[in-house]
Amino acid sequence: MKFIKKIVGIKLERKRKTAYSNIERMIDTDLIKIHLYGDLINVVNIGDYIKKGQIVAKGEETPSMHSPISGEIEEIILGNKDRDGYEKIIVIKNDYEENTYENYVAKEYEEQNIDDFFNIVKEKGIVGMGSGGYPTYLKLKKSFENRNKILIVNACESEPYLNCDNRLIQEKAKEIIEGINILIKMLILDTVIIAIEDNKKEAFMELRKVLKNQNKIKIKVLKRMYPLGEERILIKEIFKKEIKKDSFPVEEGYLVQNVATIFSIYEAIVLGKPLIDRVVTVAGEGILENKNLKIKIGTPVKEIAKYLKMKKNVKKIILGGPLTGKGFYDMEKIIIQKNTGGLLFLTQEEINSKKTDACIYCGICVEKCPMGLVPLRLEELVRTSEKLELLKMSINDCIECGVCSY
Repeated sequence: MKFIKKIVGIKLERKRKTAYSNIERMIDTDLIKIHLYGDLINVVNIGDYIKKGQIVAKGEETPSMHSPISGEIEEIILGNKDRDGYEKIIVIKNDYEENTYENYVAKEYEEQNIDDFFNIVKEKGIVGMGSGGYPTYLKLKKSFENRNKILIVNACESEPYLNCDNRLIQEKAKEIIEGINILIKMLILDTVIIAIEDNKKEAFMELRKVLKNQNKIKIKVLKRMYPLGEERILIKEIFKKEIKKDSFPVEEGYLVQNVATIFSIYEAIVLGKPLIDRVVTVAGEGILENKNLKIKIGTPVKEIAKYLKMKKNVKKIILGGPLTGKGFYDMEKIIIQKNTGGLLFLTQEEINSKKTDACIYCGICVEKCPMGLVPLRLEELVRTSEKLELLKMSINDCIECGVCSY
């Protein structure tokens, strides 16, 4: 794998509508739907009364799922993993009492040993919130076992529309830094670099205010470019080091964590709060007002559409960002999940859809590919199902960033 440019990818913006929109807590909904995935097994049954923060599903490897509300288990829907993307949905009817589970309390973390720390991160349901959704405790454990000394805090949010991490830093910088310090102490880290793009001046200033007496934590301002937030590209830009294609950053001495994930670690360790809500940028011309909303995990998208007054001219709804997210049309089944950073309601003008013309081999997709691939050739091989040739052309190095399509 070869990176062909110092700064790779494409320059994209379209963030103004939510860049200065304070985080707003969305009103509660009548129903919450918790999707079970991985090896999660429900530990509640239909008719059970549960409290806010109570575990509803546990797994051997998959972090636990919790109820973000108090109420009754109304239904457990069975699904097909391949067809529906889930095996079960736990439907909780809200009683609007906000009765809180007794384990949802603040605890002292100074005396915790490393195993207790990993267990709390798992039991509080924390996963990578940048989009990957990988179990955070497994990544932290791997870092500790490899004796990694460098933490990169990923504050790069280069995809269009999205501002959830940007606003979180501006409003919760102190808590994020405390979360970083927890990781420094528990993982015995030497160096922390907060990587942030040069178009996030307000977030940068808030971090700098909190970092006056923090010697181990530095801020690295990078030139904005999509997809800068990808781990390998981030390491390349900061340390001029390429991570081998058959390896992961955590195996090469670098632990990379998203700012929202670190904030969730802070809430779990210091406040005892499980991952039951998150900040989501809800944007696009298809809704009356674009906002950064704090939304409970399991909230149906149709309720968000109603809350923000979805217009009739919406042509496409995307869960995530416009380049890496997934489009859908049935709002009944789609919910906010732990790794959902964006929800877009796009009009025909924003989609700018047009028929794909024949490739003229101009080479722009090759020039812009951040992973140094040859997308025009890969596209031909995919069309003709040439699997062996695709492997020779390093198809597995593709990060599906969408730069070539753009």
